[in-house]
Amino acid sequence: VHPVSDSRFVGSAAFSADSRRIAFLEIGGGRRQLNIADLDTGAARAVEGDWSGFFVNAWMADSRSLVATVWQHGERLSQLA
Repeated sequence: VHPVSDSRFVGSAAFSADSRRIAFLEIGGGRRQLNIADLDTGAARAVEGDWSGFFVNAWMADSRSLVATVWQHGERLSQLA
């Protein structure tokens, strides 16, 4: 996995149930980017979308889906799986 640059940081992260991947939010430059990294190969990919107000909580037991919370203006809008 490549380090996050000096101008960005990781906001929330979660390891998959099978311990093969990590999902993390890269925050910086006024935006959030959801990334998923394969821990076996070190390859990471950005997931397209608007991730503002999005927090990674955990992976589902099947290691295919994320559980996340979406916040807006201090209120929880939804919890996604």
